[in-house]
Formats: sequence, C-alpha cells, structure tokens
Amino acid sequence: MFSGCNQLETIYAGEGWSTESVTVSSNMFIGCAKLVGAQGSAYDEIHVDASYAHIDGGLDNPGYFTEKDDTQRGDVNGD
Repeated sequence: MFSGCNQLETIYAGEGWSTESVTVSSNMFIGCAKLVGAQGSAYDEIHVDASYAHIDGGLDNPGYFTEKDDTQRGDVNGD
C-alpha cells in the first residue's frame, strides 16, 4: 500500500480508518524511512506490516498515522 514511498513523512487518517479488510500486509511500509506518527513513533524496519497502520498512540500504542482534523478546511497549503 505505502511500500517504497521513501519520501512519505505523514499519513493522515480519520476515526473510521481500518485494516479489517487487509489480507496481506507483510511489506505495507517497507522503505518508508521518513514516516513518523503524530506522537513521534518513527519508522521501524521491524514493523512494516499492518500492525502500525493506525493513529499513533505514543509509547503505549505506536502507529504511523496522524489523526485527521476534520475541522480544518482549505487546500494543500492551507491558504
């Protein structure tokens, strides 16, 4: 899904995000070395499957995603 995205730094997801339908995830984040979750959970080459495909909960529940703020509106650069 995100495999090989070596420039990817942030993935935004809403509350409804789920990996429930994912059947194969062994290399989902392989090569995404710049990826960091909202609470600072940095890419770890050991965790490249769907186990970190959720909103970052810090040390207790590390993840690679950042919660999307649904109150913000605008274009990519926010102007």
